[in-house]
Amino acid sequence: MKDIIVVLGFILLGSFIAAELGIATSIVILLSGIIAHYTVSFDAPGIIEVLANIGLLTLLYVAGLEIDFDLMREELKTTFIMGFSAIIYLFGAVLILTTFFLGFEPYTALLATIALSATSIAVIYPILRSREGGDLDKNGKLILSSAMIAELCTICIWGVFFSDFSIMLTFLLPLCLYLHSRFHLSAERYSLILKATSWSLSLK
Repeated sequence: MKDIIVVLGFILLGSFIAAELGIATSIVILLSGIIAHYTVSFDAPGIIEVLANIGLLTLLYVAGLEIDFDLMREELKTTFIMGFSAIIYLFGAVLILTTFFLGFEPYTALLATIALSATSIAVIYPILRSREGGDLDKNGKLILSSAMIAELCTICIWGVFFSDFSIMLTFLLPLCLYLHSRFHLSAERYSLILKATSWSLSLK
């Protein structure tokens, strides 16, 4: 019970500080968690992890509702250029830094690079909402769509190097996203695509 009170105390304190300073709450709470880890000796109870996962999934679901596929289709080139640029340039810079300057082992360098170059929708979405008064305008939705593309690229990289799934399955999700934004495929056609590639689940 004491550990739960400590965690909730840091969350509330971070929320108050964010409100007073006008900073995105998600960033302040993230920093509060880092400070709590190194200053207060406690073990985070399992219920906190469960609540955190529920909150993250809910946030990602709500962020998905904000993505305007009609706008994404109109600005398809801009969205993909922004998304790919966000992941590729940062990925290359961090990989060079960890490999040639910090001397990490190749596997460790790749793991650190993927983690540091990931674009977190869970952080970007609350910031956009707080900056724009709760409702996203055209630019906000475009940024969110680009962040989603970058996030999908990160998932694909994780799948290729650190997952048991096949490469075909790894690239299935962004393929479906592209087909939807480009051609507005129906659910029945998505089902056919998934059935056609379901055999790849058995490939290790």
